[in-house]
Amino acid sequence: MLLLQNEAEFKGQCTHAKHFTDPSLADNKDVVVVGAGKTAVDVQTMLAASKRARSVHGVSIRSIVFNRAIVDMLPPYYTSKPSAQAGTAGSLLAGSYIQADFNLSAERLPMERLPRDLFSGSQILDNTAAKWIMPGAVPTVRGSIQSFTANGILLQDGSFLRADLVLFCTGYTKSYEYLPGTLRAKLDLQKDGLYLYRNIIPPCIPNLAFIGAEVSTYNNILTSGLQSLWLTALLQGRLQLPPVQVMQADVKEQQRWKRKVMPAQQHRGCVLMLYMQCYHDQLVTDLGHSPYRKVGAIRCLWLLAA
Repeated sequence: MLLLQNEAEFKGQCTHAKHFTDPSLADNKDVVVVGAGKTAVDVQTMLAASKRARSVHGVSIRSIVFNRAIVDMLPPYYTSKPSAQAGTAGSLLAGSYIQADFNLSAERLPMERLPRDLFSGSQILDNTAAKWIMPGAVPTVRGSIQSFTANGILLQDGSFLRADLVLFCTGYTKSYEYLPGTLRAKLDLQKDGLYLYRNIIPPCIPNLAFIGAEVSTYNNILTSGLQSLWLTALLQGRLQLPPVQVMQADVKEQQRWKRKVMPAQQHRGCVLMLYMQCYHDQLVTDLGHSPYRKVGAIRCLWLLAA
């Protein structure tokens, strides 16, 4: 949980989302939800829908399609050859659509432009969130907390939010302490996360595999399922790893590409998001299958909907 100035002066209650197991804690209180991730959205939605809290404010402390066509609006994947793309025009069009659809004012627009902002943390919202948050039931404030006061929080821009309860939905930090020190050293952990061959295998520890832990896409269930099939094929001998040097070169190319394309963040090594289609293609191709379900002219049309 964040450590903030003058927290001891605050007469209300502060807690992390993982400890917020009793919704009655918010009954008839002014609640401030700190964070912009899925947990923050879930908590804001629950509080707004239940109408238990007197007021709910969201404080964001962070700076649409999921088909193959969207990849052509992004910088090329690290294994792809550079090609002419509709990236700039497509990104501007998508940004305008999102701004209009969510009725976003200028001060609520992300500081990063599309497509880079898509790789700094996203969530898929259900209809409940759209019903309760978007109409303004939970006013959203972009800013950083400067300090606590006895009855609320003071933001760095000088504005004040009254609060009886502050919920920190600020995420978690990964730890690899469960591994022996000798193995942790071989992981080659970077400041921006852990980079692995196919986001599964550490090149220097080929008998260690991570499934679902070191990859983030917009369809984590499918991604983890494909990773499991890939690892099963490896364990059964139907798939062979390339030499260590080849895996290390692949990882280095990932690092170079991600550091150029994606915003700096603590776990950039695992981020793929909209590049999930390219990543899934890699896994399926490694398994000896074509990533395309259609052939010929039909395949060209399928690219727009696959």
